[in-house]
Amino acid sequence: MPRFKNPHAPGSTTPRRCAGLWAKAAAFSCAGLAVLAIAGCAQLPGNAEDAAQVSPTVEASVPVIQSPEEVAVKVMNLFARPDEPEQRWHAEIRPYLEKEYAVEAEYIDPARIPFDKILSGPKMEGDAHNPQILTADFKTNAGTWYVELHQNAPGGEWLVGGIHQAP
Repeated sequence: MPRFKNPHAPGSTTPRRCAGLWAKAAAFSCAGLAVLAIAGCAQLPGNAEDAAQVSPTVEASVPVIQSPEEVAVKVMNLFARPDEPEQRWHAEIRPYLEKEYAVEAEYIDPARIPFDKILSGPKMEGDAHNPQILTADFKTNAGTWYVELHQNAPGGEWLVGGIHQAP
């Protein structure tokens, strides 16, 4: 004979109140599992909170570049791509730009950049009063262009504050 009887079985001698307790215990267990399942989903990657934090733009990572010459060459090579799709062009050059110039650069249409070849450079020129400001001149197939470079702190990274055609 089984130790526990089904309280709902015909002819059962188990009082009905036990059936109510078992039903309540099962309901609480199911509710508890549901709460744990829902709470556990909040910890999984890809939930609604994570989706709200995902940036809609493509960001390129910046490799560690030490010298201002390297930054100037890298940026000019990224700049001189008039056939590059606009969104990719902006995403790839943005990490090398100071915040203010990055905002200005959003209005640059790469298709309107008049050169696609860098012929020589950079010719670096510094500010006698501030060693954290440099310009790098480049000869291109559309004349001379220069890159303004700024270093916010001694030993800090060099960022581009502007790219302009020489007068």
